[in-house]
Amino acid sequence: MKGRCLLSASRAPGYDFDERTKDGSLRDAAQAAFDAYLKKYPEGRFASDAKGWLGGLAWDAEDYLGSLEWYIRQAETPDHPEVLKSVVLMIEKTLRRLAATEDAEKRKAAFALVAAHPQVAMGMLYLVLGSPDAAFRFQYPEDRETPSMLTDKIRKWRQTLLPELAAAVAAQQPAYQSEAWHPRYLALLVHAASNAGKHDEALRIAALDPQPEASEDLSFAKAVALQRAGKTAEAIAQYRLLLKKFPGHYPPGVPAAIRERGGHYYNPHQENPLGDAARIRLAIALRDNHQTGLALLELKALQVEQGEKTYEEPFRFLADYTFAFTDSGIYPSLSNAEPEQIAQLTDTLRHFAPLPELAAAAEKTDDQAFAWDLRALIAKRALAREDFLTARQMMSAAQYGPAHPQRAHRAQRDGAGGGSAPMLLPGLPEELRGLPPFARAY
Repeated sequence: MKGRCLLSASRAPGYDFDERTKDGSLRDAAQAAFDAYLKKYPEGRFASDAKGWLGGLAWDAEDYLGSLEWYIRQAETPDHPEVLKSVVLMIEKTLRRLAATEDAEKRKAAFALVAAHPQVAMGMLYLVLGSPDAAFRFQYPEDRETPSMLTDKIRKWRQTLLPELAAAVAAQQPAYQSEAWHPRYLALLVHAASNAGKHDEALRIAALDPQPEASEDLSFAKAVALQRAGKTAEAIAQYRLLLKKFPGHYPPGVPAAIRERGGHYYNPHQENPLGDAARIRLAIALRDNHQTGLALLELKALQVEQGEKTYEEPFRFLADYTFAFTDSGIYPSLSNAEPEQIAQLTDTLRHFAPLPELAAAAEKTDDQAFAWDLRALIAKRALAREDFLTARQMMSAAQYGPAHPQRAHRAQRDGAGGGSAPMLLPGLPEELRGLPPFARAY
């Protein structure tokens, strides 16, 4: 209690983790109190709390390496699961600070500590992959920096950090030899090599595991390496295998409307947290492989219909509302794509993809609603260039679909209008209703 009182006294009213006070004397006194407690009661009731407060004191002193060490010790304290959610967030905060430093020696010391703890090492990997803003060293990008300049900065940042992290992890190889951790160890090395442009080396490392598909981390890393190496067809197959083996699931409490769609871009509760990133990359690979229609089908699984319920706090654990990860700086998807960007990509592909690629997907997919939507889209684009024959064919298919015999609709048409009046498509857009009958009739 004495240590906590001293710690509170060292912080100004309205204290914020990013706006710390500089009262070093009170911090030193608080640290001495917590050290004394741990020395006397190393397994005491409040030992876990004391480690966490020592991590906070180190944070206040801007000793991020010391802060990380204490938070790791707190996380590894047995029989205290109640602290894990908050300590994981603090570990992320310290890792972000360490990742942003330009001091190579500090990074080396930090990575040596991180590498000795496999779970923290994987957290560091996904922070670098999934938190690009950490590259800006907690400063807003300058106004004169273009998106391409920012992308280049992030790429260089990753190309610096990932090899350093991989080297530190390789030096701790014995800690990663268990059945559960060896594939993740390889995944980290694969990402490092791939980000450095060494795609052949990345694929060679992935091949060291005879069953890379058994681990979602290694399977994802291998697919990314294949895609970057220009082996698009193989990358598509690898992404599909990953999504088939680790499809994800939703726990009780997630709305049925979202579960039925089979995907929600901001859902953090999937069994496979890499699923969304894999699906986005799969969509891009399909586009590059001239299968844009199938790419749209993958993107569809990531989007929420307008008006559908979304979560105000996407990182909240549904079973426990006492702590939310809304402050996390890691993107929900390792693609780093915002929902608006997914919508923009979808819109671009819909309006500029070659029509044969869309038509091919309409024929292959089992999702009839999606197939009809594609055919209606093809019809609209065909009408815009006055290709009325294609428009008529697509509009008919969009109306009836393969599951509805055309003769039944002919009978309906003949009975309703004596066989002479055109039959308008259900839901025909207003801009098509004024077209001549041959363009809008069956």
